[in-house]
Amino acid sequence: MRLEGHGRRAFRHEITLPYRGTYYWQSLVVSSGYPFGLVERRLIVPPPEKTLVLPAIGRLHRGRLRRFLRGADPRNIRIRQRPKVHRAAQDEFHGLRPFRPGDSPRLIHWRTSARLGNLMVREFEDLPSENLLLVFDPTLILDEENLSSVERDIDRRWLRKQFEQAVSLVSTIAWDWCRRRGNRLVFAYAGKNAVLLDGPTSLAHGHAVLEFLAVCRPYRVRGSPRREDVETNVQAIMGLLRAKPMPAYSALIVTIEASALVEPLQTALNRPISWVDVATIDRLDFYDAPKYIPWED
Repeated sequence: MRLEGHGRRAFRHEITLPYRGTYYWQSLVVSSGYPFGLVERRLIVPPPEKTLVLPAIGRLHRGRLRRFLRGADPRNIRIRQRPKVHRAAQDEFHGLRPFRPGDSPRLIHWRTSARLGNLMVREFEDLPSENLLLVFDPTLILDEENLSSVERDIDRRWLRKQFEQAVSLVSTIAWDWCRRRGNRLVFAYAGKNAVLLDGPTSLAHGHAVLEFLAVCRPYRVRGSPRREDVETNVQAIMGLLRAKPMPAYSALIVTIEASALVEPLQTALNRPISWVDVATIDRLDFYDAPKYIPWED
């Protein structure tokens, strides 16, 4: 394209990045050897440091997901749809009991205490809130002993695609959950080295989860996962919950095919866990996958 002396020309080009993750750009080089190519003039424009492409987001039907979570935990029948949940809305008066060290004086029922001659306090029963423990098991089990090279390649490609489907599903749930303030989201990445992201629901917390999911990679194992690794992940998740306990919450685990984490985590939590295997993603009524999920071939 010819550019006259002292002239100006604007160039614009759009690209679609092939998959999620971090991109480091090369410098933009503009050069001219006009008119005879004997002398070249070159201009180098430094690029931005990096660009982070977040996972593809689908559509979450929040009410249907609530019903799905209630199916695993019958106690969750009283979850309410509110933009914000006040602490008082999560407690229901249960009865009276004797005062114990550490109880708040505000809970003392003075009339009953005067009548019995002992301090009695109100006892409240926690009602389920919209606090969520979201666990992502990124394990890809490679069982390739009896497969040909062609079959192994097909199996790896299928597992990789399933992993990207799982990343998109987890990202959609985390982002939608964090759009409403007043609750808590604990996200656990149960790979070889567990990663835990905990915080009140907010766009900032949701963005932090998406940034992690943008660069996460599957955990490939041959045969069954080692028992020690499973126990380490369970202990890491339980350690956080013990340090910062949630009085009422729902638990959901997303896996690729079968997972060795579901049963031990359910035992450790001492509560039912809702389980989603992305192999059955087409049958989920609470989730509409994005039309296109880019993945590395």
